[in-house]
Amino acid sequence: MKNVNYKNWKASLVSSLCILSMSVFAGEKINESLATKAEGRMLIDVMSGTVKIKTWDKNQIQIVGELSDAAEGYQFEVDDDGEAYFKVKMPNNRWSGWGGGNSHDEGSRLEIFIPTNNNLRFEGVNVDVEASGIQGGTQINTVNGDVQANNLTNRIKLETVNGSIKSNDLQGKINLNTVNGEIVDKNSQGELEIEAVNGDIETDTSATQVGISNVNGEMKINAKLIKEMEIGTVNGDIDISLSLAKDGRFVYSSVGGDADIYFVGDISANFNIETHAGGDIKNRLTKDRVKEAKYGPGESIRFKMGTGSADVQIDTVSGDVTISKK
Repeated sequence: MKNVNYKNWKASLVSSLCILSMSVFAGEKINESLATKAEGRMLIDVMSGTVKIKTWDKNQIQIVGELSDAAEGYQFEVDDDGEAYFKVKMPNNRWSGWGGGNSHDEGSRLEIFIPTNNNLRFEGVNVDVEASGIQGGTQINTVNGDVQANNLTNRIKLETVNGSIKSNDLQGKINLNTVNGEIVDKNSQGELEIEAVNGDIETDTSATQVGISNVNGEMKINAKLIKEMEIGTVNGDIDISLSLAKDGRFVYSSVGGDADIYFVGDISANFNIETHAGGDIKNRLTKDRVKEAKYGPGESIRFKMGTGSADVQIDTVSGDVTISKK
C-alpha cells in the first residue's frame, strides 16, 4: 500500500512539474488588430526575439505571435492621428547586463502587418528584424541582431551593433550602419550611405550619390551610374566597378588597403592619384606614366581622358591602386 501511495505521489509530482514548466516557459500568445490611417506612423519596441514586419492594403495593424517568456504583457494603441505604438513590456532589470534573464528564452516571436504607406520606427536590443514592403519610410535600430529589409522606399535607416544587414530593392535616402557585422545591399536606388566597422561591405547599386566608410573590412562595389561617390577605408581592400556620369565625381581615400578600380563605359574625366608610404600605382587606362615621389616612398599620376568633364581623386597610404577599364 505504501508502495502504491509512493508511486501515485511520484506521478502527481511529475505531472505538477510538467504543468509548472509549461506555465514558466510558455510565452503569452497575441493576436490583436486595431484600425489606423493609411499614412500613419508605427512605433514598435521589442527588446528580444524575432520580428517580421509586413505590409498590406488594409487600414489596420495586426500583431500575431508569442511574447517573450519574461514579458509582463504588452501595450498596443492607436490615436486619432494614426500614431500607433506597440511595446512588449519587460522587467526593469531584464537588460541590466549582457545575457541577463532566462537563457532558454528565445524572446518574442512576432509577425506584424501595417498599411503599405505607414512610416515605421523599430527599437530593440537582442532582436532580429525583417521588414518588407514599407513605402512611408523605415527606421530600424537593434543592438544584438540582424536586419533584413526588402522593397522599402522613402527615408530608410537601418542600424545594428553586433549583427549583419541585408537589403534588397531599397529606394530613397538610404543609410546602412553596423559594427561587428557585414552589409550586403542589392538593387538600391537614390542616395546611399553605408558605414561598417569590423565587417565586409558588398553593394550592387543604382544609387547616383553614394558614400561608404569601412574599417577592418573588405569591400566589393558595383555602381551603375555615379554622380558623386566618396569612399574611405582603413585596413581593407576594395574591388569596385563604376560608371561615371558626365559631370560625376569619384573620391577614394584609404589607409592600409589595396584598391582595384574598374571604370565602365565611356570615360571623360580628370584623374589625380597619389600613394604614400610605399603604395604603387598601376595605370591600365592610358599610356601616361606614374611619377615617383620626391620625398619618401610614394607615387603619383595626373592625366585627362576625353573632355575631362568628370573628376577622379584617389589618395592612399600604404596601399596599391590599380585603375582599369571594364
